[in-house]
Amino acid sequence: MPTSATQRRDPGAPTPWRTLRRDPIFGLALAVYAVTAVLYLAPVLESGQLAYVSRRVGPLAFLTLVLLALAAGSSRIRVQEEREFWSDLTLAFGCWWIAAAAILSFPSATGKPFAVDLATSVLYALYYVALMMAVERQPHRRHRWRPFTLERRLAWPTVAAVACGLFLYFPFMAIGFAPEIYAAGLPDLCLFLTLDGYLSLRLVYLFRATRSRRWRHVYGLLAAATLAVLGSDAVEALALATGERLWRWDAVANLLLYLPYPLFVAAARLRHHPFPWEPPPAASRIRLEDNLPGPLGQTMTFILLFPLVHFGGYALGTFEAEIRSHRELLLLAWLPILGAIAWIQHRLLDNNVAELQEERRRTEHALHRTQKDLRLAYERQHTDELRRAGDERFGKAFRACPDVMAITRLADGYIVAVNDSCRRVLGWTPQELVGHTTAERSIWASRAERDAVVEELRRHGRITAEVAFRHQSGEERRGLFSARVTDIDGEPHLFSITRDVTASHQSDQRLRRRAAALEQAAGAVWTVDGEGRVSFWNEAAQATFGWPAEEVEGSPAAEVLTGVEVADGHGAFRGQVRVRGGGTAGVEGLEIAVADAGDGGRPRLVICRTI
Repeated sequence: MPTSATQRRDPGAPTPWRTLRRDPIFGLALAVYAVTAVLYLAPVLESGQLAYVSRRVGPLAFLTLVLLALAAGSSRIRVQEEREFWSDLTLAFGCWWIAAAAILSFPSATGKPFAVDLATSVLYALYYVALMMAVERQPHRRHRWRPFTLERRLAWPTVAAVACGLFLYFPFMAIGFAPEIYAAGLPDLCLFLTLDGYLSLRLVYLFRATRSRRWRHVYGLLAAATLAVLGSDAVEALALATGERLWRWDAVANLLLYLPYPLFVAAARLRHHPFPWEPPPAASRIRLEDNLPGPLGQTMTFILLFPLVHFGGYALGTFEAEIRSHRELLLLAWLPILGAIAWIQHRLLDNNVAELQEERRRTEHALHRTQKDLRLAYERQHTDELRRAGDERFGKAFRACPDVMAITRLADGYIVAVNDSCRRVLGWTPQELVGHTTAERSIWASRAERDAVVEELRRHGRITAEVAFRHQSGEERRGLFSARVTDIDGEPHLFSITRDVTASHQSDQRLRRRAAALEQAAGAVWTVDGEGRVSFWNEAAQATFGWPAEEVEGSPAAEVLTGVEVADGHGAFRGQVRVRGGGTAGVEGLEIAVADAGDGGRPRLVICRTI
């Protein structure tokens, strides 16, 4: 029975002996044992009265106490394996009690009818069947492995075949072919000795196998009781075999006969003792043959035991020769039955192992799939977190960028998103642009130019070009347009950045016009825009320095000019210009800052001559 949390923590919990001392049923069993021992050892009763008390009244009184001990508190047992174990013990001692009551009805053994004698033998056989079944329950192994329905149904036939086979072999064969042997009582004792020996060894094994303090006490008391029964039967068999019934042997036999009953009562009462809580034992390799009711080892043990009993008994002269052949035939018929049961159990164990291995494979597969799903979920969650963080950073950069950043659909120019810089550059608010196409708002100044940009994007996926766009007021402006194609929900979109270079473009145009006016002037003339790039290179500069205009225009001025002192404003300068093919040429001239480009740059018109 499970213990409460208070019992687990209480260091002053009662010991098992203190619990038994306070138990009234166990105290009454000790009192009855002491009274019967005194009555038998002291010369108070005559031999006939003493035999009646010791062989009839005493066992019935003790068995009544055992049944009371088993019945008290049985409703508090909640675990199925334990409930079945104690129910089998109750059935076993109930059969023994009925046999003792039948014997009590006849004061002398000579006046007992043969049918009653046979009925008591059958009841004793049922006692051993139920007791063996209880032992094979092994309730200490609960929750480790529960057998299937067929295996549970096979337990009773297995145990019954073992017990009934022994009963047929010893008493009933003697009843049918040598009644005088059965009347002597020796066949019954041979049967009892065999079964008591097996039960004692089995309980000792269970006592050593379990680590639970509760079940070690229960198995230990039951093993001691069965060993006492085995000793009592051995003393009685020795008395029957020798034909001597000494007072000393009778005293020892009666003391051994009464000793098991208090032990049975103690085992039944200790099932309710509040043992301290113990952690479950560490997981170990499960042996199916140890968990199966009516285990394979039991059947095989008796298959080997019967030939040994048969041939050993006749070799020692214990059995009568006239029933030898009949017992041999019974043995030959009985061994295939046990062999068939053993084969069925073997097949069941094989099937259980195969099913457990398949279940293990499915479990490992499910665990592997679950681990994979968990890993994917973690990676997806981590990716989502990174994406949210990236989206947050992108959103901040998107909103804070001074240039116009927009996401539009490539097919029709549908505006998905645009930042606040569109107010200053395009004159539209983001709310006025999102949800409309660029054609609806007339963003592009030239439809043909937009088509050319789209075609370039379809071919290469990206573009950087200077394009013309239209302000809300209708004014045409110039912008440096940079875009890349990306898929959003499986559809191509443009992510573009547009910088307003209208002022720089106008300044550059003015420089070009002035430079064209000076085209025929003596000396090289070039212009540098606000970004530090050569925007004009006249023929005189080409003739002087060897650089064609198509190679220089648009290139950074630092690639052509070297050592030129740039003046703030306008004024004379001296410097060096790289000559194509190697070397430099000294120049001097006038540098004129034309106008403020509006973006921080200062376009310059340079008029120079070589030195």
